[in-house]
Amino acid sequence: MRLALLAVDTGHVASAKTVDPFGRGAIRPFRRGPNGHFVTGAGPELVQSNVGQVMGVEPGECRWRPSFGGNLGNLRHRGNTPALNELARLTIERAFGRWLPRLRVLGATADPLSPDLPNRLVVSVAYQRGNTAPDVAQAVV
Repeated sequence: MRLALLAVDTGHVASAKTVDPFGRGAIRPFRRGPNGHFVTGAGPELVQSNVGQVMGVEPGECRWRPSFGGNLGNLRHRGNTPALNELARLTIERAFGRWLPRLRVLGATADPLSPDLPNRLVVSVAYQRGNTAPDVAQAVV
C-alpha cells in the first residue's frame, strides 16, 4: 500500500511525495554522497541493501545492537548434507522473521564455494516482498 503525504524536502518547499512502506534509509555499501550525507535509497534498492546487511553481519558485530545479524557463520565447518541446507533455511527464516518481517522467505540453500574450499559456503536465499517478483540474494560464509 502506498500513501501520499505532504512532506518538506531539503529545499524547505512543501511537496506531495509517495512513501514506500519500507521507508527510506542508508544503503550498502555505505558511502557519502556529494552533499556529505550517507547515500539513501528506497524500494527494491533499500530491500536488497537490508537483506545484504542481515546476511553479512554476525550477532555481536554491532555494538549498539549485539543481537543483530543473520548468524550465517553458524553454518561454517559443517558437512554439506541435506541437514545443512535445512539449517541454512531455518537460520535465514529466523533472521528474516526478526529483522525483515515484511519479506517472505521462499527458499534457502547452502552450497560449497568450490571443491577446493568445502568449508566455505555460498548461502542463497530466495525472498519476496509483498506481491513483487521473487528476488535472490547470496552471501559467502
